[in-house]
Amino acid sequence: MTLKLSKNQELTDIVSEDSSNPVTTTHLAAGSTQQVKLFLYNDDASRTYANVSVAPLTTGQVQVAPDVAGAPGTYADTLPLTVAGPNTAVPFWMKVTTPALTETKTDLRLVTNGDWTTL
Repeated sequence: MTLKLSKNQELTDIVSEDSSNPVTTTHLAAGSTQQVKLFLYNDDASRTYANVSVAPLTTGQVQVAPDVAGAPGTYADTLPLTVAGPNTAVPFWMKVTTPALTETKTDLRLVTNGDWTTL
């Protein structure tokens, strides 16, 4: 299959590509930020991945950071990640900042890239 995102380490709350189960953040004040821990994983045992990165589809309101002992590291526009193997969760963080009034963000999209090899 492909690289996928999950909202939990057990890989049971999968972020959908069709927006039926998106990552959602709620912002109660203008300029507020929300941080969400996500997990990237490979769901195909016949493939390995190298040169993997995660980035927001559009920059500005969204940044990504590595997981450093359960907390976000330094946020950036692109995050390189190492995917260990099939169904192994790789944690990372997404930070969403809203410049507008209070709102719920549901239209955020992250792009994963990587080179894959068939085993």
